[in-house]
Amino acid sequence: MDLYKIDLLAGKFWNSQVNSDMESIIVNEEAVKVFQLGTNEEALQEKLITPGGTLSILGVVKNHHWRSLKEPYEPMIFRIEKISNANISIQLNGNIPQTIELIKQKFEKLFPEDPFSYYFLSDSYNAQYKSEQQFSKLLSMFSVLAVLIGCLGLWGLASFTTIHRLKEISIRKVLGASVSSILYLLTGQFLKPLLFASVLALPLIGLGVNAWLKHFPYRISFSPDIFLLPLIILLGIALLTISVQTTRAATTNPINSLKNE
Repeated sequence: MDLYKIDLLAGKFWNSQVNSDMESIIVNEEAVKVFQLGTNEEALQEKLITPGGTLSILGVVKNHHWRSLKEPYEPMIFRIEKISNANISIQLNGNIPQTIELIKQKFEKLFPEDPFSYYFLSDSYNAQYKSEQQFSKLLSMFSVLAVLIGCLGLWGLASFTTIHRLKEISIRKVLGASVSSILYLLTGQFLKPLLFASVLALPLIGLGVNAWLKHFPYRISFSPDIFLLPLIILLGIALLTISVQTTRAATTNPINSLKNE
């Protein structure tokens, strides 16, 4: 319990000096709920019939995720075993490779006919999210690629539009239009389609993310900033992309564009 930092909510942990404690069990919150034992304090007065006999409940501990967040909390019963027939958990500090080698030597000395094998718990947890990590990398790569392609398209469209509207811009400037008004005119025609596309895309994104989150019993809830922040970032990138062309067109000397007419 100390090794995995499992919090005690009611009762107590085992005391090796008390025989009755060593014959008792500890359950988690989910077990109290599933077995209908009442409150955590009321559960301490109950007994559970197990393959090892009828055992008293010594304590109740907080629920913790032993598996990935795709799995809900499970009812758990903890019992003292005098002989371990499964894995042994060891917390390592300092020189980890050297410590593992020392453990291996002791193991092979005590159990010369058994193979020595080990794994890190962090690796075991990470493996449970391997598919999500791979999906995240792929999604990030395609997202960056999509943004780059979109920026190239905006750059080309901004160049094409400003060139064909250069004389119009020059006439507006001659008639007294300010640089800021011309910038607003040019950028507005690009931002409006972007906003319209965002309005169409955001609900679809929300549906897709919500469908993916349904695989997790414990998940985040949607808030406006989850959608607003990416939208602001995308609009900022779009403005930076077209700002060079629109600023150049808005600040061009109108005489250079009109003298050919």
